[in-house]
Amino acid sequence: MDKEFYAEILPDEKKGELLLGLDENPRIRYVYLGDPVDSKIVSCINIGGGLLLIGLNNQKRINSLELNIARGYWQDLPDAQFRRPDPTLSGIVEFTNMNPIPVRTKCFDDLPLHIYTNQKLSGIKIEIGTFERASSAWLAISDNCLVELLDNYLVGFWIDFVE
Repeated sequence: MDKEFYAEILPDEKKGELLLGLDENPRIRYVYLGDPVDSKIVSCINIGGGLLLIGLNNQKRINSLELNIARGYWQDLPDAQFRRPDPTLSGIVEFTNMNPIPVRTKCFDDLPLHIYTNQKLSGIKIEIGTFERASSAWLAISDNCLVELLDNYLVGFWIDFVE
């Protein structure tokens, strides 16, 4: 795991609001997760050549997600295998090893991404990398978005599709 993905878990603060925009494919075009007071994106984690963009604010906290993988490439799972994880951690995620210089993009073009959903499109699970996830933990960064951490490293997201 790359040191840039290392995250500190800080005490709860006001969680961001998830605003979900889907296009006709559907693709997730923009998910806003940040605090309106500090909503400026100053750095970005670029995974898979722009397939997943994670925007970070001044505090190196997740402020936005953009998933640019068309629905046809998502793997459908039966409902019995596609269950929303229970968050076991509380707090907020801060990427302490990210370069604080504004408007920096850190690229991870070789990192595999896997996108899972169900027939009802009730949500998606994004897996970053190919790690054994048996001991991973989930943290809610909004009511409808969870972050998956493995030994404090970011390895995935869960996003509920809210009607």
